[in-house]
Amino acid sequence: MVAGDGTKKRGKRRSPQTTARVIDRGSRILELRKNGASLRAISAALKKEAEAKGESDRGYSYEQVRKDYNAIIDLRIEEQQETLEEIRAISAERLEEVLLHYMPYVRLKVDGLTPRNEVELKKKAGDTVIKAVKELAELYGAKRPQKLEVTGEDGKPLNVVTQVIVEFTNETGEDRE
Repeated sequence: MVAGDGTKKRGKRRSPQTTARVIDRGSRILELRKNGASLRAISAALKKEAEAKGESDRGYSYEQVRKDYNAIIDLRIEEQQETLEEIRAISAERLEEVLLHYMPYVRLKVDGLTPRNEVELKKKAGDTVIKAVKELAELYGAKRPQKLEVTGEDGKPLNVVTQVIVEFTNETGEDRE
């Protein structure tokens, strides 16, 4: 499956029943995974939980836990991708409204204002339009990539110092001098 930006999406289309199962089982797996458990440890924990409830421990093999884990991650990626696209679309709409509102003030001769007030109004409107255009360009990826250079003091190259501390202990675990 290909996303709107041309990148390959990881997820697959699922039936509502499959999605519900993935969410139900996957949420527990994801919770344990976030707490640092390996997939093998999760498999063992889920088997114990099932036995404690008097349920069959079938379906909690390492392979099934791995599949469920990958499925819940895929589902989360899909949700986040849709959310990012929605945010981008809403942000673009807002910025375009800003442009529509302020652009006439940049171009229009306003009657009844002193020349100084008119210049101030046009300057503020112009600054707002420029900011909106820059934001839109960034939002759509139209800006050139920025080259960043990191330097040390006075523009000289960075000095990278690696410090290695070796601590010796004797067999009893006490520090040696």
